[in-house]
Amino acid sequence: MKYIFLIFFTLSFNVKFQFIGTLTFAQILIAIIAAYIFFNFKEDKLDDFQKKIIILCFLWLISQIISDIYNNSIFKDSARGFAKIFITMCSFYVFFKLVKINPLLLRDFFFTFLFVDSLYLFFSDNLMTNWKFGLGLNLLMLSLVLYSYFYWKYKKENLLLLGAIFIIFSIISLNLNVRYLFLFCLINLFGLFFINSSIDFKNKVINNKIIFFSLFVFILYIIYIFYNYLVLNDYLSDYLAQKQLKQSGDLGFLFGGRDEIFAYGKAIIDSPILGHGSWAKNCDYLIFQYDFLLKFNYYADYKLGDCLIPVHSIIFQSWVHSGIVGLIFWIFVYKNLTKKFFVDIKNINSFLPLIIFIFTWVSWDLLFSPYGMDNMIFYPFLITIIIYQSKILKYVK
Repeated sequence: MKYIFLIFFTLSFNVKFQFIGTLTFAQILIAIIAAYIFFNFKEDKLDDFQKKIIILCFLWLISQIISDIYNNSIFKDSARGFAKIFITMCSFYVFFKLVKINPLLLRDFFFTFLFVDSLYLFFSDNLMTNWKFGLGLNLLMLSLVLYSYFYWKYKKENLLLLGAIFIIFSIISLNLNVRYLFLFCLINLFGLFFINSSIDFKNKVINNKIIFFSLFVFILYIIYIFYNYLVLNDYLSDYLAQKQLKQSGDLGFLFGGRDEIFAYGKAIIDSPILGHGSWAKNCDYLIFQYDFLLKFNYYADYKLGDCLIPVHSIIFQSWVHSGIVGLIFWIFVYKNLTKKFFVDIKNINSFLPLIIFIFTWVSWDLLFSPYGMDNMIFYPFLITIIIYQSKILKYVK
């Protein structure tokens, strides 16, 4: 019965309908589950950290309401903004309570989601879209499935096998024009060998944040040089070569790849405390972005559309839409996520390779991906997995 429900819950992410905005059945289910747990498992109280997350999430919700009133946001946008934060709060609450009730349910949901969603994507029309929500997403899920299997069997002698998986998937991802998975795989390839390095070296790097950050930047630089080499020597598709060319400018590749930073950066400067309201729209920021791009010799595709302020970042989207409280919430989450991660990577265990992959994935999306739809449930879940992995592992053993 448990697995039937988990399969049903996983498939419910793909059942969408229109009610003010686009809702998934999973979002409705998580709210119902939160209410059920609240009334039936009151004895399993949240710890101090979990309470802080829920309280900050509630304050984020209040801040969003105030921002919407201040900015005269239309009802449709305000309702979607309210729902996004409310579902996030319900998700954190549900997964935090499951840590108290039965951590193995988190493990079961994780594997059920990976296998079922991979199968669903494989047989869906999205498979052929050849991008993040088609082949790219399916490849990410498949790599997690394979990776998850090896964490059960993880021993030092499996290091080369795990490394080979990352190399193979990095090559495949470039052939599918999915650069972000190429980056993930190579970062995790380095991470895999790092956690298996000598204890003295590992602890010295981890305990000195300057050394750790410098090493990480150096690794990113090596990956960038390697990728540039592939582009310049025509080893990649015309699509990736053209994309690289469009994202090149006077301020470097990063700003070209996430050029919306110019629009939402100015939006934050203009209203850092209250923000601009849910699904904020203002053509002036888009015009500013395009002018900035042209000034610094970047490619600019001049399309205003509905003038939605572009924010390709969970952290900064919350700041733009909700004000400073939205930023504080995600900074608090990421600070504790990173703190727990640094503690865990000092000790090799069977869960650690998977945790490194998830941490890379979550870190990327917090900085470089928007927040909505499945993320409202899935990211609170992944964050819970990382923070409480030692407790889950204890039950697994």
